[in-house]
Amino acid sequence: MDLNEVIMYDLIGRTVHKVDLTSIGLEITIDVSHLVNATYILVIKGSRGTTTKKTVINNLYILKC
Repeated sequence: MDLNEVIMYDLIGRTVHKVDLTSIGLEITIDVSHLVNATYILVIKGSRGTTTKKTVINNLYILKC
């Protein structure tokens, strides 16, 4: 599946980070060190649709929910 972009939203619905995924290889690291500790919604858009994930940033660790 070809990935197009990932958009991170805060719980209020504001866009806090956007990453273009069209030119990535098999793996990508997204720097979220500028974001405060909080819960975020990730919307990942690809050629076969969109998926939504929730993630929690706590200090410098990302905990998947």
